[in-house]
Amino acid sequence: MQPDFSDISSVIHRDIPAFAPGEQLLQEMGGEQGIATLVEGFYHAMDTLPEAQKIRLLYDEDLTDAKAKLAMFLQAWMAGQTPSSTHTPPEDWTHLTFGMAEKQAWLACMQKALDVQGLDSLFVRYLMVQFTLLAETCRNQP
Repeated sequence: MQPDFSDISSVIHRDIPAFAPGEQLLQEMGGEQGIATLVEGFYHAMDTLPEAQKIRLLYDEDLTDAKAKLAMFLQAWMAGQTPSSTHTPPEDWTHLTFGMAEKQAWLACMQKALDVQGLDSLFVRYLMVQFTLLAETCRNQP
């Protein structure tokens, strides 16, 4: 007798898109406006989450440049373009102490920013996996 998997998860009954950098990914994010909202939410989380206090100290008081760099990086990456090395976070962070605690705090800020955007849950999962890989490449301490 075969088990009935129909009630295990709603994911079974969904068409799961194949997310990949390119126009579809950028559209799923909401285009430039969606990226701008994500960037604002990310830095708001960094300013307000207690676990993010340590990484907030890695940035200037004025976040204008940081916001612009993150927005440019995300837009290029989501559009399927190779981001300029001057706007790629791993190159920006090589002089900083970025260990596991900083990685987790950075990811918490990104998760918080994504959670309030009303994006598809599978898309958010995809992005968080990608952001986890990115944050790991930035880690230069245990």
